[in-house]
Amino acid sequence: MGCLCARCWQLVRLNKLMKGFLYYRTHLDDLQNLGVVEKCAAYAAALRHHEIELDVVQYHTSGLWLNGAIWYTPLFKLRKKSAAHILFFYYLGDTYLARQVDFEKYDFFLIRHMPTHPVFLYLLKNAKKQNPALKIILEIPTWPYDAEMQSGFARVQNWIDRLFRQKLHKWVDRTLHYGMDKKIWGMPTIPVQNGIAVNQIPQMKHSVRPPDRLNILFVGNIQPWHALDRVLEGMRIWVEVQKPDAVQVRLDVVGLNSQQQKLWMENVQQLGLAQFVNLHAPAQGPVLQSILKNADLGIGTLGMHRKGLTIDASLKHRLYCAYGLPFLCSATDTDFPNDLPFVLRVPETDTPVNMGELLQFIQQLEANNPYYRQEMRQYAENNLDWSQKVKPLLQFLAEAGG
Repeated sequence: MGCLCARCWQLVRLNKLMKGFLYYRTHLDDLQNLGVVEKCAAYAAALRHHEIELDVVQYHTSGLWLNGAIWYTPLFKLRKKSAAHILFFYYLGDTYLARQVDFEKYDFFLIRHMPTHPVFLYLLKNAKKQNPALKIILEIPTWPYDAEMQSGFARVQNWIDRLFRQKLHKWVDRTLHYGMDKKIWGMPTIPVQNGIAVNQIPQMKHSVRPPDRLNILFVGNIQPWHALDRVLEGMRIWVEVQKPDAVQVRLDVVGLNSQQQKLWMENVQQLGLAQFVNLHAPAQGPVLQSILKNADLGIGTLGMHRKGLTIDASLKHRLYCAYGLPFLCSATDTDFPNDLPFVLRVPETDTPVNMGELLQFIQQLEANNPYYRQEMRQYAENNLDWSQKVKPLLQFLAEAGG
């Protein structure tokens, strides 16, 4: 599955006019969505790299954007992330697409799945009615996801989703899925893994780690399944038992809005870790790179078991690898086999992360693999770039059109 078969590649190459409609149902100007927004751009670039013409629609506070420019502006303004705003996302936006898009000119319709609702089904039904040959593919970033949606308005969304998602199979041809399921809601899956645009990530010259310090880093929009609490509790234990001359462990957390920073700082202070933890707003480009430069170890996703999942495909793992930053994770990530020296796996439990084990891991890596950062970058280029990751999708499209 790592490469496109010769016949299918020929079909894709011959079909110069293959055109797709990419609908990424996420918010362009929400800083906490930076990773997903960058993923959409990379996904689109990878498809275009394979000579597929593409139109991309995304959400923005101002309305719907088509190919990077405003396309549809609602008549009224809504408070961001209010219930009414969410209803605009899922109802008015889908209604507009169903009525305005000429699906006859597209070969496929690729959608990042968000909670299902009746108007979304109307959009799919209308697209298929216009063009019965249209291939509709639904990317499901996480499955199962019900455990993620158990608070506030998300519970209402989840209730609606569970009512209507069983009907998706009437119009959806395939799902893109990062797990091992062969079917979801009766729809066959195309097994894929997350990727990144490696060529968009600069190769960095990292600072040399002082022997008396270990700098660890978390990048992302913190959620319970990231289990960052395991790291903080491990740091608290380390501070309590360490000797005066022991290695100091410091943590940078990148990706918090102002309210989250306040809440997490209260937690950090209660644990007695204020002098060891730095909290940062969402960052990218030079700002993120300046923090990464001094990091020795990245914190991956450590609590997939909290969602009942055993497979992980976190973007942050791939980001760390491209930057040459060793990292720890918990659940199985099939892009990173167990024999890779730059990945440390911790138990799939809620136990605190042992800082001594992290230090020992880094010390052994530095001693046994002095060029590990260059090796990680090469591994990312060969295995993690989106140009490789989209090939299972291209193979399906080529076979379906051939």
